[in-house]
Formats: sequence, structure tokens, C-alpha cells
Amino acid sequence: MIEKFSVNNILRYGYSGFLMVGIISLVDPNILEKTIKASGPVVTPLAIFFVGTCIFVVYRYVIGELLLFPIMHLIHWVFDKVIWGTSSPTGYLGELGVIFGDKRAAYSEIRRGLLKDEERERFNFAHSETHILYITAIELVVASQIIDKNTFSLLYGFFLFGAILMLLSAIITDIQQHRVEYKILRHFYKREELIKFLTERGYVKVK
Repeated sequence: MIEKFSVNNILRYGYSGFLMVGIISLVDPNILEKTIKASGPVVTPLAIFFVGTCIFVVYRYVIGELLLFPIMHLIHWVFDKVIWGTSSPTGYLGELGVIFGDKRAAYSEIRRGLLKDEERERFNFAHSETHILYITAIELVVASQIIDKNTFSLLYGFFLFGAILMLLSAIITDIQQHRVEYKILRHFYKREELIKFLTERGYVKVK
């Protein structure tokens, strides 16, 4: 449990907070200095981790679910239609009978309840790395909008450029990871096994 916490959870939660601290230190180091003096060397890292957890939850379940992830899946769907054919886990689940609105939830259920432990941990770590790119893009966009654009014109441009670069990198990385997961799902798990698993959880209707 400690090893899992130190890898995936620190990547997901800790990074969000420490990136925010890094951005603040570029814009106004005095704020960071006052915070450390007021909170102390023990409480400050814990507070940063807590704030990072809040940022990640908002990103994951609000910004991600409502905006970023649907856009990424739409882009992947377009590439599948134009170039690759089916190459994503959610597209494959559609072929198995999962309706459009349930595809992401169904695949999350498969990752939690059907994948082998090694594969699950590898997928979780890979997605944690992708989350880092998305979170970096979001925090850089927010930072670019709250700083004084006249005083920090160079930094403002850097933030915007970095946000665009990170977002494009995240989408490309996400699509590539989903293509790998699709191949594993399709070639190492029997179709009947997947349908049975999904039917038992209500994602595929019994005919």
C-alpha cells in the first residue's frame, strides 16, 4: 500500500500542489516565503499536498470528465474513422454492445475488476503520467490569466505556449496509451469473457 501511495498518489495529488507552488514562485516569491514562514517546514508540504489533492479532484471529475476527456475521445474517434479503424478500448466496448454514454464507465470497471494486477498498475501509472501533462496545461492557463500581462509579458507568453504544448502532448500520449490498452484488451481477453463481465454489471443488455 505504501509503495502504491508513493508512486501513483504522489504523482496525481502531490504534483498538482507543487506545480502551483512553482508557478507562484515565478510570479511572486514573497507570497511563498511568507507562507513557509507562517506555516513552518512541516505543515507547508502537507498543506501543499492537500491543495494539490483538491486541484486534482476538480481536474479529474469536473474539468476532465466534462471537457478534456470527451474532447480527447472525440479526436481519437475521428482518427479511427479516417485512418485506423477501431483502436481504442471505448470503441471496442461499443462493438461489444456498450451504449455510447456508458463506455468510459464500463472501461473503468474493466480496469478495476478484470485486468490482471500487473496490467492494472502499469495502466494506472501511465495514466498518472498523462494526468501530469493535462494538469500542467490547466495550471499554466490559469496562471496566464491571473498575472499582470503588462508586467509579466514574457512570462505570460511562456505560460500560454507551455499550456498549448502540454495539452497537445497530453492528447497524443493519451491516444497512444489507449491504443496499447485496446490491443491488450482485444488480444489477451476473450470476447465472451468481456461480454459476460459487462453483462453482469449492467453495461450490456442480455438479448
